[in-house]
Amino acid sequence: MKEKILHIVRGTEKFLCIEVCFHKTGVTYNTLEISKKENQLSLGDKGVFEDIDELAKVVSKNAPVILSFTGHSIITKKVKNTPKYRASILFNANMDDFYWYEVPQSDEIFVSVIRKQSMFEEIDQLEDKGFSVVDISIGPFVARTLKSLLPELSSIHTPNYELQFENQELINFQKRVEDTPEASPYILGEESIETNSVIPFSSLLFYLYPNDGIEADKEFLKSKRQEFKYKRAFNLAGIIGLSLLFCSLLVSYLLLGYYQNEYMELEVVMGEKNIAHNKLSLLEEDQKNKQAILLESGLNNNKYLVEYISEITKDTPSEINLTELALFPPTRKIKPKERIRFNQNLIQINGTVSSNQSFTEWIQDLKESKWVESLEIIDFVKNGRESSFEIKLTLVLDV
Repeated sequence: MKEKILHIVRGTEKFLCIEVCFHKTGVTYNTLEISKKENQLSLGDKGVFEDIDELAKVVSKNAPVILSFTGHSIITKKVKNTPKYRASILFNANMDDFYWYEVPQSDEIFVSVIRKQSMFEEIDQLEDKGFSVVDISIGPFVARTLKSLLPELSSIHTPNYELQFENQELINFQKRVEDTPEASPYILGEESIETNSVIPFSSLLFYLYPNDGIEADKEFLKSKRQEFKYKRAFNLAGIIGLSLLFCSLLVSYLLLGYYQNEYMELEVVMGEKNIAHNKLSLLEEDQKNKQAILLESGLNNNKYLVEYISEITKDTPSEINLTELALFPPTRKIKPKERIRFNQNLIQINGTVSSNQSFTEWIQDLKESKWVESLEIIDFVKNGRESSFEIKLTLVLDV
């Protein structure tokens, strides 16, 4: 038990331990948050508040509250275990006006007593601020629950008392003198319990693991514990409901974004298709215009074109390399939206030749062709071993 502090009840993650310290001049509230992490208790934030409103502003109200009462308003005694021991503590008083917290031994009883009015006033104030009180302890004797975790110790110190043990049983206590040095922290696994945290921590231990060693009437707390369970269930249902609402909103948002993207993509596709359709319409119109031009020029007659190309190239010597052959070139530079007119009886030929003799013979053969009206050498330039040339043939149509 020293290595692993404690297992705690399943489902509870955090506890708020509040020690209500009564003084002659007022009340202070010492708080200690304790969390469950992997079946261990871990000490969290601590605080000291002199005003309950300040406490309510700073400390979270989501955790169940373990309340402990100490200080000036508490009567703490060790008396003989007799049938009328309570009367010896509160002489000539109404016992029902007091709340009793007792540790019975065979011969003696350790008792802490508080007026119910004082106790319930503090409980009601805390509950009015939104805290949920599920358990209480009175006086220093709840610290005996810490002894089972520290069997080697013979005494345990609280801020106001020293509890003395023998053979694991409480045998005596004494009030702490103000000038007494502070006791060293108690080490439990990885946690260090300081003196001012002993009462709150021990109260939580007794709440989680009640035993017969301490007697107290906690019947009135059953309804408060039940109320806290309903409150926690309601809060959980609210969290789940809000989570579902958030998820539905998130899904709606994602779907809206998805469909917006799909819509935008469809718009882009439609835009591209419209552009393609317009381009296709323009191309179709252009095709019709070019077909009309071809019909007018006669260039669409494959036999007509192929015949001239064949006549020119069939007897071309191997020393001559034709690089360009323009059949029926336009009469002038083509301009947009202007009718194209062709030289329907003209062929321009560009090329290179490596033999002047072959070029001369080829030119002579072309001139003698029946379908050639005239042949003009436009350019002939010597470039090393080769010469480049440009010639123009005027055709005899309808041969």
